[in-house]
Amino acid sequence: FYQHCQHILESISEAEKLVTDFDDTPRGRLRITAMSNFGRRELGRMLTDFSDQYPDISFDLHISDRPLDIVKEGYDFALRIGSLDDSRLVAKPIAEQRIVICAAPAYLQRWGTPASLDEILNHRILLVSSAEYARVTWLKQFEKDHSFSLNQIERKLSVNDVDLVYEACLAGMGITGLPTYIADQHLQSGELVRLFPDVDIPVRTIKVVFPQNRYLANKSRAFLDFISDYFTNQP
Repeated sequence: FYQHCQHILESISEAEKLVTDFDDTPRGRLRITAMSNFGRRELGRMLTDFSDQYPDISFDLHISDRPLDIVKEGYDFALRIGSLDDSRLVAKPIAEQRIVICAAPAYLQRWGTPASLDEILNHRILLVSSAEYARVTWLKQFEKDHSFSLNQIERKLSVNDVDLVYEACLAGMGITGLPTYIADQHLQSGELVRLFPDVDIPVRTIKVVFPQNRYLANKSRAFLDFISDYFTNQP
């Protein structure tokens, strides 16, 4: 009975969108969920530019690394990394996430600079442990490609928030892997030092995900086109 009622409500919602779309002007409110570190650093500017172009569209933005059922919870879009295991959803690539290994000069001065990957076993590692980010953590890739065991590494800090790891790394607590959209400005300023620049870490794809069978209203089409072009044109 609940599922039957849910289908009825979804049908009513789709009908309302069809009526609204008789006016070609994209308008209304979009519900979006995004990964915390990417959302905090990238979406503010993007949504500002989008709002300048589409002033009649508003947003409910939910920042979280917790996996969500976006169909059940009524989101129009989700920004995610990793494989898509839900057949109800469609994923469109919009950007790439590159990871760099780095540490603060203060840490390297105190504990030394590892000259090879083998030496990292003797260092303090800061590890992001959230469900969303664990799939892309550089340590897991090292474990696979370079015969590492995570059990051999001293996890000085394991936390479910990449921003806390980033702050701890800046403060000199240990070595970590950070997305370039977080690390680049600090590498350029000298606040962080990149380690093992010749080691390739696979690039991961950031995707915009949306329900497969849901009618895409004008506001949704506008957002999908805009976000795809926006990150394609980023340096």
